[in-house]
Amino acid sequence: MSIHVPISIVSDFVCPWCFVGRHNLGKALESIKERDSRVTFEIHWRPYFQNPSLTETVDRASYYFGKFGESQFRAMHGELRAAAKAAGFEIGPVKGKLSPTIKAHLLMEWAYDKGGWEKADKLETIIQSKHFHDYLDIGQDDVLASAAEEAGFDPNEARKSFENVKTVSDIRDQTRRLAQWANQLDVTGLPFIVIGDVEEDDDDAVQFLVGAKDPEVMKLQIESYLTERYQE
Repeated sequence: MSIHVPISIVSDFVCPWCFVGRHNLGKALESIKERDSRVTFEIHWRPYFQNPSLTETVDRASYYFGKFGESQFRAMHGELRAAAKAAGFEIGPVKGKLSPTIKAHLLMEWAYDKGGWEKADKLETIIQSKHFHDYLDIGQDDVLASAAEEAGFDPNEARKSFENVKTVSDIRDQTRRLAQWANQLDVTGLPFIVIGDVEEDDDDAVQFLVGAKDPEVMKLQIESYLTERYQE
């Protein structure tokens, strides 16, 4: 029999640990599929807003220095860069602009409906890469349209998903709407990974992972779900 495992990742595009976590999760999933070809996964990114009070574009470094303090932030960023390197990629210094991520989340919502989870998952990674590797402002329409095109979508159609978000009121209204799913859970950190279906699976079967855990830790947690959900 085939074994289908839904995975939801509560995340924000500008959350660097979410970027690390997705790389580690990918390694864990590949390891499980190599061991058991019956297992397939479906990944669904769920919106979260790491900076909910942000309603305008700001300098990225200045924002985080103000939020955490410069010395503390530099120490945190050092830990992040080490974790990214262990995951197999590089994260550089903090620079560029930081904008509300509501448009990117609206684009993802559209992408799931238009292209399914695999294309949406690809789009998520592309947007994160533009933020962390290319230092682009992912609040800009042209940047998001370009990301959509790279993921295989029509960029002009993609723009329609977020072009009506123009005011602070629009940002706040859409933020409240998209955050509803995550708000039902006790999200204590990002990424917040849900293994299983919280609406259909038994409560004892669903597993939760908080933070960018190592691939082996993620693998063991997913295997625990498989054992509980598909006991033979």
